[in-house]
Amino acid sequence: MAPNLSGCVTLVTGASQGIGRGIALALGEAGATVYLTGRNRSSLDAVAAEVGKRGGRSFAVVCDHVDDAQVSALFEQIRHDEPGLDLLVL
Repeated sequence: MAPNLSGCVTLVTGASQGIGRGIALALGEAGATVYLTGRNRSSLDAVAAEVGKRGGRSFAVVCDHVDDAQVSALFEQIRHDEPGLDLLVL
């Protein structure tokens, strides 16, 4: 049984595929708000849709984490939209 993560805000990098995708889906299933990052918009959108089907709320953000400006913009978005960040998965 998955824990109840309702109200938790999470950020999963590399969420469009592989382990990042699996973690994002599990967090969504537990009810978390999941910010998904990766470089492929269509893959992120597909994961975001699946997170929603599993009960979570998600936001797909195209972000290349080697670009400091994109990373700063991502954290500014989260800071603006959410009360805080509870979990970061790199």
